[in-house]
Amino acid sequence: MTRGKASRWWGGRPGVLPRLLRLQGAAPLGALSFLVTLPGQPLSALELPGLAGAAIELVESVPVETPLDNPLIRNTPEVWREMIAHADSLIEIETFYVSADTAEELLDGVIGELESATRRGVTIRMLADAGFARTYPEMLAHVASLKHAEVRLLDVKRLWGGVLHAKCMAIDRDELFVGSQNWDWRSLEHVRELGIRIRHPGMTAAIGSILMMDWSLGRPLDTTAAESPSSQRDDASVTSTAPLGAGPFRIGVSRGDTAVVRLAASPPQALPPGIPWDEPLLVALIDSASKTLCAQVLTFDPVSGRQYHEALEGALKRAAARGVRVRLMLSNWNKRSGSLPYVKSLAATPGIEVRFSNLPEWSGGFIPYARVEHPKYAVADDEFCWIGTSNWTGEGFHGSRNLSVFISGGRLPATVGNYFETGWQSPFAEPVDPCADYLPPRIGE
Repeated sequence: MTRGKASRWWGGRPGVLPRLLRLQGAAPLGALSFLVTLPGQPLSALELPGLAGAAIELVESVPVETPLDNPLIRNTPEVWREMIAHADSLIEIETFYVSADTAEELLDGVIGELESATRRGVTIRMLADAGFARTYPEMLAHVASLKHAEVRLLDVKRLWGGVLHAKCMAIDRDELFVGSQNWDWRSLEHVRELGIRIRHPGMTAAIGSILMMDWSLGRPLDTTAAESPSSQRDDASVTSTAPLGAGPFRIGVSRGDTAVVRLAASPPQALPPGIPWDEPLLVALIDSASKTLCAQVLTFDPVSGRQYHEALEGALKRAAARGVRVRLMLSNWNKRSGSLPYVKSLAATPGIEVRFSNLPEWSGGFIPYARVEHPKYAVADDEFCWIGTSNWTGEGFHGSRNLSVFISGGRLPATVGNYFETGWQSPFAEPVDPCADYLPPRIGE
C-alpha cells in the first residue's frame, strides 16, 4: 500500500487532546474523546509518530455461495500467507483455537506458509486457549512439532474467568493483524469476518507487550499444568519489562489519507502498562455519535454469570435518546433464550433498529459452528470506528482476553460503514420483532 501524506492533527491545532474524565452521561463526549489518554498517563503518550513504513488494510472472510464479498477488501488467507511469507525472524500468534479439516485447503495453505517460515529459520510462538485445546488438539500439536516453533496454552478461565478470545498475529514486531478471524478452516470459507492489518512499529510494539504478558503466563503444550511453574502463578499482572504506549498513532491508509489509531484490550485486570481497557473507550465512541451509529457482533448478551454489565446497552440507549440513528446487526445465534430478551429490549427501544443475519446452509450440507456472520466492529458518524475481537457480552470485556483497534479520521471508518450496509441490506437480514417468538437455529453437532 502507498504511504499517505501527514495531515495536520486535530484540525490543524497542535496540543493536548481532552482527557476522558467521564465515561458515561447523557451528553455525548467530544469528537475524538475515545482516542485520548486515560488520567495518569504521561503527556508523551499523545505524540503522533510520522508515517514512514506505515499502512492499514481491512481484511475480510466471505462465506462461499453468498453475495457478501467486497472486491476492494482482500481475503484472509491471502493476507495471512503474505504476512507470514514476509517474516524474517519472529511470528507471534494468539488465537482462541486452531482447527483444520482435511477436505479444506485454505487453512492448510496458511499452515504450509508457517512450515516454510520455520525452514528459513523464523521463530514461531503460538498461544491458544487451554480449554479449547482439548477440543481441537491436532493442529496445535502439528505446529509444536515444527522446528523453531513453540506452542503454549493460556488458562484464562483460571486466571481471569473467561477465555483466550483474542485473534491476532505479529510479524517481526513490525506489523500486526487483529480481527474476528479464528485459525479455523470454517472462518476462512464459511463465516463472515472482518479484521485489520497494520504496518506500524509502534502499534506492533504495543500489541507485543500484551503478547509477551500472555506468553509468560502460558504453559508449554507438551507439559501438564503442574510441570509448568509459569502457568500456576496467581499473579495475573505479569507484564513486559518495557512499558509501551498504545497510541494514538497517525498511520497512512493510502496516498493522501491518514487515520489516527490506538490499541486497547480486555480484561481490565490483565493489561500491561500503557494499554487501556477497551470497554470504556467503546462506550465513549458510542457516546460521541451525533447522527449515526452502526455496529455488528456475533452475540449481544450483557450478563456474565449472575452479573449484569450495563455499559454498552446503556450507551446504545443513550444514543437513541439523543436522536442518533442506531442500527445493530447480530447473528441468528441470538435467537437463543440467553440473548433474546436483551436483543428484544434493544429492538423495542425507539431509535434502535436490530436485525438478525440468517446465512443459508452450504450446498454441500450442514457445517457445525459455521454459516454465520462473526465480525465485531462499530462506526460512529462515519468518522470513528472500532474493530475488535470481543462479542458484546459481559464476559467478553470483563473476563476474557480480547483486543480492540480504535480508528479516527480518514476514509477508513466510512469504508467500515459501507461494509455494514452490505450485510444490513442483504437478503439474509431479518428485522427483530420484540413481540415475536423465535426458534434458535442449529449451531453445533
